[in-house]
Amino acid sequence: MFRIVYGGFRQETNTFSPLICKRENFIAGGITKGEEVISVLRAHNDHPASMLHVLLEAPDVEVIPGADFHAASYGRVDQTVCEEFISDMIQTIRNNQPVDAVFLGLHGGMCLTEEDDGIGLILEEIRKELGPDKPIVACTDLHANITHKVMENLDILTGFHEYPHTDKWETGWRASELGLAMMRSGERPHMACAKIPMILQAEACTTKSGPLKELIEYADGLQRDGKCMDYSIYHLQPWLDCKEAGASVVVIAKTAEQAKSVADELAARFFALRHVLQYKPMSLDEGLDLAVNRPKDGEIIVLSDAADNTSGGATGDSVVVLRRILERKLDIRAACVVADPEAVEYAISLGVGATAEFVVGGKLDPARQKPVTFTGTVISIPDPVVEGDREASKGTRVSFGKVAIVRTRNTDVVICVYPQWNTSPRQFTGFGLDMNDYDMILVKSALHYKESCRYLTSQLYNIDTPGSTTSNLISLGFEKIPRPTFPFDDTDDFGPAPAYEGRTRDKQEV
Repeated sequence: MFRIVYGGFRQETNTFSPLICKRENFIAGGITKGEEVISVLRAHNDHPASMLHVLLEAPDVEVIPGADFHAASYGRVDQTVCEEFISDMIQTIRNNQPVDAVFLGLHGGMCLTEEDDGIGLILEEIRKELGPDKPIVACTDLHANITHKVMENLDILTGFHEYPHTDKWETGWRASELGLAMMRSGERPHMACAKIPMILQAEACTTKSGPLKELIEYADGLQRDGKCMDYSIYHLQPWLDCKEAGASVVVIAKTAEQAKSVADELAARFFALRHVLQYKPMSLDEGLDLAVNRPKDGEIIVLSDAADNTSGGATGDSVVVLRRILERKLDIRAACVVADPEAVEYAISLGVGATAEFVVGGKLDPARQKPVTFTGTVISIPDPVVEGDREASKGTRVSFGKVAIVRTRNTDVVICVYPQWNTSPRQFTGFGLDMNDYDMILVKSALHYKESCRYLTSQLYNIDTPGSTTSNLISLGFEKIPRPTFPFDDTDDFGPAPAYEGRTRDKQEV
């Protein structure tokens, strides 16, 4: 019987956000410990849940739950929160000896207030406690940043293949199956990483069609042909300014030569697409004109303020689109979400039915955003806790902190403390708003909303706005990334580094 400690830490950092992701943010997203980890996560439909499901179903595994911390994307994580998670996991290992392995559900693109490589720190500390001979297995988002410290401490790593992320369940399954196969056979596979000096616009990187779909299909063929056991192509969270930032490819194979050869080939193919994978959004007024000219019986228009993408770590307090609607005196029926703790408190103090002047947005990231002033009426103060209803969010309960819905002209402004589900209509329907009542809704997402909203409409458009998740990466002022890196440097005299194997092989036995 294998005794496996299970846990997870998921937060995606945007280093350009001025906000610190504190413990209260993780409470809103979910902090679970001990047996509660199993009861809560097994109801989810994502990669940590899939990893757990495989372990629970395995007849030769005893799952020892540690801790699971989750927060929405934000700025850097408070160091003490990460230290609490590490302490919980180490204490779980110490209190439940013998322990045969640790399995982790991660995001992978996380920086701390005191250091860049948060995930590397977690893995390093767990490795120190677990020892050099016991496996550590992890599954991650494809926006993870794969560092040397990550590779040095992991035995198995799998990442999403798809963006939008529609293979979360498969990713957790891959990690658990590979990890258990390693433990059962006693044969440790080889894992190699090829780092790519490239940071791409998130909007340009769909795997549902085009060159990245073809790259995934090619890599699938290599795996079917037995040239590797598994592969992960990491795009990187593009708003991550740190020393080892960059895309990467991780390959697992039976031999080191196979792993490095396939990683090198896939990295070269990925890097060769850098000039093809470019994106330019439409202007704000062009997007609003679509809503203005929408036929009465036409599909709802979904615009995305991708530069304020909260699932990419932006603050969620941009009111650029709302301001433009009011400047143009548009009577389109619209809905948007704005993070503004001060304004939501004010609206709640007024109560439903009250009409007043509101100053909303532009307070959390004043360097990039400005507030808007309008007269509005409080139409609802709903329960801030919402349960997911579709796909990966099904079964998940998240808190928006506090919520008030204020109507100005024909626009409903959902004001909250913690914006959640920025890719989905659930950020509106969860509070009783009916999508049939609107000409347009505004989401804040680079690409994932096109998957979440596909059942609602085919009219899905990104618009050009300012913010910390802008597609204009050069404008953000990266300072710590390795150079040269595309698109900040664009010559033919650099490319992916040769693939390297992660863990030192000497004296390691499963």
